[in-house]
Amino acid sequence: MDNHDLLRPALAGFDCKRLTVAFSGGMDSTVLLHLAVPAVASSAPVPQPPDLPASVPTGTAQASSAVSEAPLRALHINHGLHPDADRWEAHCAAVCNRLGTPFLSRRVQVEGGNLEAAARRARYRAFNELLGPGDLLLLGHHQDDQAETLLMRLLQGRDVRPMPRSRRLPGGAVILRPLLNTPRRKIRHAAEAIGATWIEDPSNSARRFDRNFLRHEILPRLASHWPNAKAALVNAGRAKAAHDALLAHLLDEDSLALGELPSELHVPALRAWLARFGETGAGDRALAEFAAQINARADAQPELRLVHGSLRRWRGAVRYATSCGGLESSYALQPPGVLSLPHGELSIKPAKDGGFHAKGAVQVRFRQGGERLRMGGRSRSLKTLLQAAAVPPWERGVQPLIFQGDELLAVPGVAVADLPAGPPRWQAAWTPNPRASATSRC
Repeated sequence: MDNHDLLRPALAGFDCKRLTVAFSGGMDSTVLLHLAVPAVASSAPVPQPPDLPASVPTGTAQASSAVSEAPLRALHINHGLHPDADRWEAHCAAVCNRLGTPFLSRRVQVEGGNLEAAARRARYRAFNELLGPGDLLLLGHHQDDQAETLLMRLLQGRDVRPMPRSRRLPGGAVILRPLLNTPRRKIRHAAEAIGATWIEDPSNSARRFDRNFLRHEILPRLASHWPNAKAALVNAGRAKAAHDALLAHLLDEDSLALGELPSELHVPALRAWLARFGETGAGDRALAEFAAQINARADAQPELRLVHGSLRRWRGAVRYATSCGGLESSYALQPPGVLSLPHGELSIKPAKDGGFHAKGAVQVRFRQGGERLRMGGRSRSLKTLLQAAAVPPWERGVQPLIFQGDELLAVPGVAVADLPAGPPRWQAAWTPNPRASATSRC
């Protein structure tokens, strides 16, 4: 395969509108940017390294035309933590100017506490604010980073899971690490072969940071005795990821009957099940404490808050409650039509039988208290209808309600008002989004 196509196999299957390289100016992201430029068909070729493998076998697939024609830009996050931070940003801008690549920078505020973790949180907040559906963000993580991550998580007593090759941000953008199977030494060789210049952040040598301590003190000593130590760690991480994926597949339900499992399986089952909702950061202790409450008294409502939602107990099983902030008090919808909400999608289409009657636009609102619906010749309280339909308490306040004027016409999936004679008649379908996330909780 031509050197200009080194990145294309890693992009195969990703249909995106725009490619963005997270460009710190360091060696890894510099090489990645040099690979990304010719991966975009409209870009002019630049000098390429000889011998840098793609992260998936070549010749097995081709990148979609949507990716190969997507515009490319570089994104630099300025953390402001070093006196030379602005100079580094200027260096990145100059590199992009030479390559003819649009350059975007964002200065972020890093909070106190663990500096590594705080900088990462600030960086990912910026990614999520600047990117959205249709964006593919390329990160320069490589095999050595993966080995460091796995060993650090093991020593910290956390879930030993590898960095995923790709994942979706809450805002809809997709992150891809195309060099994740490539050793650092090959990236360095590539950088030298193309004559690239890059930034050496002095903090990368500071042993007080956990990752740097492992990188400079521990892993070299392990490799001196076990030459394949890094590859072995990465292989162990892959095996763990495959195990978790299989377990998540077996637990692919909207609820988890945790009480039917032996207690020693509660934490791994919860962890694997939560992965289907994009929740991967819960600690073992927190999960164990929640599981211990599964048999609490009937009127108790145990809850474990997570990154994008929370764990709840409902009718003897575990349920995942999504975050659903950002809701307006009312939305207008002209039937037939579809309304996309932060926590799901509401569709209204013509009904052949039954349904509800409405002329013109309707309003979609949410429970305020005291709502009633005329059904079966009598007025029924919304509270009673939701309880009878077994809608969990935390979902009742964000259940879409269809009104026309002050009259409640339908509670999608629960009940519809009595029909007057004649058309038009409509049916409503509500599809919750189990991975919805926003700034506040239900």
